[in-house]
Amino acid sequence: MDESLQLLLKANAITSDPEVSTLGDKDANDGCTNEVRLWRDAKSGHRVMLVTVQGSGHVVPGGGQYLPKAVIGPACNDFDHAEVMWNFFRNPGAGSAPASTPANPLALDAASEMALRDRVATMYAAMLAGDTAKCIELSDPKVVQEKGRDKTEQFFKAVIGLVKFGKLGPEDRKIASITPLEDGKSARVEIVVTLRQAVAIQPGARRQLEGRTGDSARNERVPGCALCEDPAAPMG
Repeated sequence: MDESLQLLLKANAITSDPEVSTLGDKDANDGCTNEVRLWRDAKSGHRVMLVTVQGSGHVVPGGGQYLPKAVIGPACNDFDHAEVMWNFFRNPGAGSAPASTPANPLALDAASEMALRDRVATMYAAMLAGDTAKCIELSDPKVVQEKGRDKTEQFFKAVIGLVKFGKLGPEDRKIASITPLEDGKSARVEIVVTLRQAVAIQPGARRQLEGRTGDSARNERVPGCALCEDPAAPMG
């Protein structure tokens, strides 16, 4: 790797020190971190970028856990490798930030992210306990108002039913990603749960949970709500 890097730097006549940053820690539970080193020649505009991932197995970042960790190691979910490469080559005049970083990146501070994770954990615990009222209390008030309390209650009762039928426990849930939205007040939260037995969903119903025994099931990501309904779609 060092030899290839030196060849690229030499070919692009770059002698400056690299700018060091990261692509973020989108999935704090995947055990992976990353570092981005970006070299640039101010005169020619030529760039060389090296992305290093620590803690990942034999799988490209964003490729998903297509085989068990015992076979290929853990998958890095912090960024999509194809998107990073595409953005690098399509933005030859990009600034000092990595090409995959938005011009105005949104980020939650540590305290806000911790509060959101606590809220997700509290809502999930309420689902395990069958506490519909607590789930509604923790939901985005705007979503509840838009959909109506009756439909919101109906939705959570259906999800709680699936949670119980799937025999889910506290250890079966993890946060895959938290993506802040442009309003600066809400975020999309992607939660992954592992089903312990098959969950059948009737045709026409919204697939809040999908998968067979042992599969990962992903809940819809929702603005301002830990495990709530997408405001743009009808409740199932």
